[in-house]
Amino acid sequence: MIYLNYLEPLINQVNHGPFTDSEKNYIYEWVSRQNDCDVIRWELLQYEIQKEYGKFRLRNNLKYQWNCTRRQISRQHILSTLNEVDERTPQSNLTVC
Repeated sequence: MIYLNYLEPLINQVNHGPFTDSEKNYIYEWVSRQNDCDVIRWELLQYEIQKEYGKFRLRNNLKYQWNCTRRQISRQHILSTLNEVDERTPQSNLTVC
């Protein structure tokens, strides 16, 4: 346990509760604002979340939440694209006898 506390000294203050919608939006927007998306400094986001919302979140939880939001937005984009294609295709005028 001493080794774990050395690596993450605030481990006893971790908030394991669900993320609020404003936290989710903040995480996604913060990562989007980063210039170099290959290397994201999650510890900086961790500090920002703690400063902004007063909650200490683990870096892995922040990454997981970002990936979930990213996948959700990607799926919504794909579905809206498919709907646009459906609306543009002409419907057949077949009548059922």
